[in-house]
Amino acid sequence: KVLIGPDYSRRANLFSIDPDEILVGNMPQLSLGIGTQVMEYLSDDERLTGFFGMLNEYSATGHNAPDYPLLIAQGIEALVHAHTEKAARGPAEARDFHQSVAWALQGLSAFIDAYAGLAERMSQDPTLSPEQRGNLREIASRMGLIAHRKPERFVEALQLVFITNCALHQTGEPHSIGRLD
Repeated sequence: KVLIGPDYSRRANLFSIDPDEILVGNMPQLSLGIGTQVMEYLSDDERLTGFFGMLNEYSATGHNAPDYPLLIAQGIEALVHAHTEKAARGPAEARDFHQSVAWALQGLSAFIDAYAGLAERMSQDPTLSPEQRGNLREIASRMGLIAHRKPERFVEALQLVFITNCALHQTGEPHSIGRLD
C-alpha cells in the first residue's frame, strides 16, 4: 500500500500512467546501474552472524530471477493457489517459504489491480482525448485481467513481465529483465 499511496507515489513518481502509453509501470529513480537502497531489517545479532558469511540485507539484490514463462503460463492466482497448497500440505521446513511466495504474489496482484483502478479513474477525465480515454480503458481491462488470470494476448504477457519487473525494482530487488526470447 505504501507504493501506491498518493503522497509517496506522487513524490517518488512510482505510480502514474501516461494516457498515451501502452505498457504501464514505473521504475524507481535509484534502480539498476544507479545504486540501490534496501530496508535494513537485520538485528545486531543477525548482522554479526551474516558478517562472517559475507551476507547482509543487500546480499540478495539482483540475484532473484523470476520464472516469467511460468508466470505467463499460469497467471498470478494459479501460482498463489499452488503455493498456498504447498504451505498447507508440504514439508514443514518449506511451509514458511511457500507462504511467503503466496503473500508476495498477492501483493503483486494488488499492485497490478491498483494500476487497473488508476487507469479506470483516469479514463473518466473529460480533458483527455477520446483516443486517450479509450487507451486508458484498455489498460484498465488488461491490468484487471493479468492481476488475477494468465495473459491471453501478447501485449498482456509483455505487460505482466514488465509490471513484475517494476514491482521488484520498487521493493529493492533491482535486476536486469534479461532476454525474453
